[in-house]
Amino acid sequence: MDKHETIREDLFEIDTDEFDKFVTDLWEYRGYDIEDPDARRATFKATKGGGFLRSGTTELVQPLYREGYKVDKSDVNRVLDLRFGDDIDELVVVTTTEFTEGARKQGKRPDVRVISGEELADLIIEENAEKVLDRYLPKGSVLKGLFWLFVILPLKIMWALIVFPLKLLFGSNSEKQSES
Repeated sequence: MDKHETIREDLFEIDTDEFDKFVTDLWEYRGYDIEDPDARRATFKATKGGGFLRSGTTELVQPLYREGYKVDKSDVNRVLDLRFGDDIDELVVVTTTEFTEGARKQGKRPDVRVISGEELADLIIEENAEKVLDRYLPKGSVLKGLFWLFVILPLKIMWALIVFPLKLLFGSNSEKQSES
């Protein structure tokens, strides 16, 4: 399994109530200043750069944890209704899954960006933000423990049972070269 697939699976291991906090921390890790999240909708305002005359970028970010179904157009429209005045440059909707075609069309607007679970995994890799994700993963996940117990451990034992006798029987190459 490659890094991208592992991250995709890990996104679903985040507690549903913690996903908005994870996205907030990810944006902060990316260098954005975060305004207090809205506890009712888990929406937060993220600003990067800018100074006295406001030449930076301000995003309104809405994390939506979904498992098993896509984010639809009505979800994206609800975020469009949240726009807080003229100081928002872009509305961003982040999810663990995918978007319906209607939601994707909304994401083609110049002031709206939709980030699917695939794109979120890519973003985590690009930003080297795996450590942010790790903070939200359950320690000692049952699924990962079972995978290690029934797949990794038997492979390691089998490898040792094959390689060790061969080393004893034939010796290592360095021993043979030193004798010559």
